Amino acid sequence: MKPNPTRSALILIDMENGFVDRRGGHCIKGAQATVPACAHACDLARSKGIPVFFVKRIYRADGSDVELTRYAAWKAGG
Repeated sequence: MKPNPTRSALILIDMENGFVDRRGGHCIKGAQATVPACAHACDLARSKGIPVFFVKRIYRADGSDVELTRYAAWKAGG
């Protein structure tokens, strides 16, 4: 990895199929169109030696930390 003199990082959160695929349980209108820009940002950051971090939520097995807006889908297995 190249030096990172800016001490910057690129953080992408929840880049999941469920948010960009119409068949997903949590599809967000227009999210699919952002994927190429996100990929370009990752490539650009890496080319400049800026670390890229992907964050994905992982819920507890008992569902105690699932957001109320997602709980029904989580409980149903989605």
